[in-house]
Amino acid sequence: EFCSICVQAEQQLKAQSSTLHKEDHPEINHSLETAKQRNFTVLKSLEVAKARLRSRATFSPLETILQKAIGNYVKQSSLIPSSTVKAYGPTYV
Repeated sequence: EFCSICVQAEQQLKAQSSTLHKEDHPEINHSLETAKQRNFTVLKSLEVAKARLRSRATFSPLETILQKAIGNYVKQSSLIPSSTVKAYGPTYV
């Protein structure tokens, strides 16, 4: 019984939205489907924005410290000449 009331209400909204302000603003589409699609798009973009903010909020200072340490290591190790030729035999662990 409750579902039939919902279906009737939705059909009534569709009928009203198709005739609502059509003569005043013909360029604006007042259909229920358009509103649902627009709301879905807005919700999707809000979820994406929320995910971006969440990923930026979880960025810890430790990551910055580690990136600086890696950069310093690369700078220091590039000053020391090294060869790629192996001077010793195989290593067994």
